Amino acid sequence: MKKSLSKNISVIIQGAIANETASCLKNIRKLMPEAEIILSTWEGSSTAELEGLFDKLVLNKDPGALNDEYFPDNPYNLHKQNNRNRQICSTKHGLEKAERKYALKIRTDFILTNTKFIEDYFEIIKISPQKDKNWQIFEERILTIGTGNPDKMGLAYHLSDLIAFGLTKDIKKLWDIPYLTKEDATYCLDRNINDNIHYFSYKYATEQQLLLDNLDKNKIQYKKPEYYFDIDEEIKKDSEKALINNFIFYDYIFSGIITKFKGMERFDNGFHYTFEDYLILYEKHFGQNTKTKKYLKKYLSKTRNISVVVQGPVSSETKLSLKSIRKYLPESEIILSTWIGENTDGLEYDKLILNEDPGSETMDINNSVNYNLNRQLLSSKKGIEEASRKYILKIRSDIILENAGFFKYFNKFPKRNWTYAIFSHKVLTSSLYTIWAELGIKKEKGKIHPTPFHISDWWYFGLASDINLLYSCSLVDIKAFAQYFETPYYNLEWLNHRLWKFPPEQYMGVELAKKKFPDLNFRDCLSYSNVDNELSRHFITDNFISLDSKQSGLVVIKSGYKKMCKKFWHIPPHVFFSMYDYLTYTKLYYQYYKKNLFLEFLVSSIITLKNLYYRHRNKRIL
Repeated sequence: MKKSLSKNISVIIQGAIANETASCLKNIRKLMPEAEIILSTWEGSSTAELEGLFDKLVLNKDPGALNDEYFPDNPYNLHKQNNRNRQICSTKHGLEKAERKYALKIRTDFILTNTKFIEDYFEIIKISPQKDKNWQIFEERILTIGTGNPDKMGLAYHLSDLIAFGLTKDIKKLWDIPYLTKEDATYCLDRNINDNIHYFSYKYATEQQLLLDNLDKNKIQYKKPEYYFDIDEEIKKDSEKALINNFIFYDYIFSGIITKFKGMERFDNGFHYTFEDYLILYEKHFGQNTKTKKYLKKYLSKTRNISVVVQGPVSSETKLSLKSIRKYLPESEIILSTWIGENTDGLEYDKLILNEDPGSETMDINNSVNYNLNRQLLSSKKGIEEASRKYILKIRSDIILENAGFFKYFNKFPKRNWTYAIFSHKVLTSSLYTIWAELGIKKEKGKIHPTPFHISDWWYFGLASDINLLYSCSLVDIKAFAQYFETPYYNLEWLNHRLWKFPPEQYMGVELAKKKFPDLNFRDCLSYSNVDNELSRHFITDNFISLDSKQSGLVVIKSGYKKMCKKFWHIPPHVFFSMYDYLTYTKLYYQYYKKNLFLEFLVSSIITLKNLYYRHRNKRIL
């Protein structure tokens, strides 16, 4: 954020001191260096370690908690203190000290990783200026995250109390509400009013009370619910009008906020209004305009719907990798999943996952080559678990984007045979090391080591649900797996040092295939004779789309691999002639689904020319 903007903002961090509070304050100072930071907490709180992280400290007398929020005999055995008056007290008194034009109100256990939602606020205000005076409470709309949609949640007037950004005078007005009375805190319990779902004892939820009190004090005419789950069509309509005229709904998944509330991103589509909902409702109430349509198109852009999981050790290439993601996928969520102890200073990401290194084992007779299967699986799994967007791009930490070309291929080969398909949509992957065999050359010419289900693990792009399924395979006993064979298992010159049970790429492919074909008898990489290679070809064609770097825009910049990505004639011969490169994949797709002899012939001719050129460039080793 520009200093010129941050100097106009007061940030009120309210609530009890939490484990996250120091990080909360540090990140705010880093992201908004000129902002006024106000910490509003309780008398007697230990703030010595936080000195220097805030500009103003407000120590409030604790008003205490009220009764249990739930019916005492609720079937879920849920119990929680009603802290509503604590929230009102710490927020209101913190806001009293705010002196800047704009205010951000957040909790002490929230951590900001970016300020995109604040920057978006000013653009949103410009494109949606209209308000109905009969419903307007504030001078400008207030941005909220997590406001409930009554059609999804079943509760009306459910305004988020977690975070708010807007004009300071508007935020102060919002929180200038009375404390909760004992009578309202036990309203439903005392009258035995129960919806048999929530079992709340109070009259209204905190979020509802916040909006209802503001409607009442501004003498807005509306239909008020009798209690928190009272709802009908008129109540829903009035709730919608009250919200759309006074608030902006923003998605948690795009906010850059880290919170202890797990699964918040799922509430965006499950219970909360999204920013898409905001733009649709704005047009519903105030008419269509080109500005909102243009902004909606930008909002729905693919990059905003992508989580990029960068997994593996931090190397000199990792910084370049992260920068390239931010350049070509600017709105994506970047998750760096690496090891405890790695130096992550100066790296650009939204979420950092530090994992305990599961270790590796050597997989060859000379004990010189590490078998990193568990490292790859663990760092990928942990990163994927934190992904909150619709799509996931999983890449190694030494891969850069030179463009985002992979996008246009995602829907290019739609036809599938559900006898073999397991994913809900095909997953994009690298053609390098997506192979059907390793082939002998020179004196080994004619020898073949078949590799069914050998699918490159360098990168994947697909629906989050499909990437999660792909990585649902288990970690292995690394020593037993890496040194599975007591003696080298094959007589091909470049293979005769290996002892592993499966190469990592093949292990993942086989485990995925077993989910579709539970009776698959493929116990190790030498039992390929039990597998019909045509089954493997169909499985790969119906679940993956293999792209060369030229199509995908993804390049491994680690020494040696970069040449292979850039120029196909640098690929080792035993891999090149068995790759499912883009042309080979296209040929298979035409063969299975297009049934067009001319197209098959055309692609086959191009493949032949490509192979001839490869042979010409590599005649010395062939």
